Amino acid sequence: MLSTELARQRAERALQLTEAQFRAVFDRSHMGIALLDGEGGTIECNAAVSELLGPGARIVEPGDPEFITLAEGRGPTYVFEREVRQPDDSVRWAEVNVSVVAVSAPSNVVAVAMVRDVTERKAVDDRLRYAATHDQVTSLPNRSEFVRRLGELMSGRPASAGNYAVLFIDLDDFKVANDRFGHHAGDRLLVVTARRLLSLCGERDLVARFHGDEFAVLLSSVEHAAEAMATAQHVQHVLRAPVQIDGNAVSVTSSIGVVLGSNAYVRAEDLVRNADAAMYHAKSLGRGAAVLFDDALQHRLALRMRLITDLQAGLGRGEFHLAYQPVVDLRTGEPDGLEALMRWRHPVSGSIPPVTFIPLAEES
Repeated sequence: MLSTELARQRAERALQLTEAQFRAVFDRSHMGIALLDGEGGTIECNAAVSELLGPGARIVEPGDPEFITLAEGRGPTYVFEREVRQPDDSVRWAEVNVSVVAVSAPSNVVAVAMVRDVTERKAVDDRLRYAATHDQVTSLPNRSEFVRRLGELMSGRPASAGNYAVLFIDLDDFKVANDRFGHHAGDRLLVVTARRLLSLCGERDLVARFHGDEFAVLLSSVEHAAEAMATAQHVQHVLRAPVQIDGNAVSVTSSIGVVLGSNAYVRAEDLVRNADAAMYHAKSLGRGAAVLFDDALQHRLALRMRLITDLQAGLGRGEFHLAYQPVVDLRTGEPDGLEALMRWRHPVSGSIPPVTFIPLAEES
């Protein structure tokens, strides 16, 4: 009996010591600690929780299925973040880590919640996320963000919805202005271009800077191709206005490729690629052109890609040969030399003129 009593007293002192240690940690900890009942209600919390969430604030929402699963012993921990509106209308973020204490204990304490202020970490995450999805010079969305948001528009668009359009814009004279006036002037020109594009778009439209002097505009609602082309021409007119940079009036033209979106498109990248191809075709026509991507252009681009493939294969098959053209001295009428000219004898299309295959060879 004496041994049993001594063991009971030792256990009681150990329990009191444990409770005292827990109370010291509970009361003095900078980490928020709260004891929860089986419904997720707060039985008791320390000062750190009250300071972050406010006095009497509920940590777990009533009927939270994740907490119910945890309280029933079907999950080890439950971690979530919640937004906390402060009295001054500022926002802080709390990370809550809930763990089961004892489901079958006679006490009504079922779980303990550790609450941590993660506002600074969230701010850093937001800055990193913004930097990863936006251009540093113009603060516009970058290419990846444009493609993502275009994809969202395409996937959430009902079949009965109207058309939309993508404009791929390239500043024709940007490199000249950048080289002549310096990178500071180039950045200034990019910023002004971004502002002008934003001023032309509606709330549901999207403007992005892709790379260098390339921009893209998503028109969320257009009736037909003519409307999209009219918008592209208006964009060209607005962008052509001179920009004052360090006392110099800098004016640039733009080449624009236009794609009319429809339910036939499945991938956002396909739309962007076709708009890019139309823009490059516009540049080949001269400065300040706008081209709509249509079946004729698609056929022309497909023919171009096929010729590039055949060009590379033709090198190995010996389809290229030299033809010689005499150079004649007009004073005597006698041959003075020869020009060696490359010719391509295509096995299917026959003789392909140099004006067609030489530019392809240079590009590819």
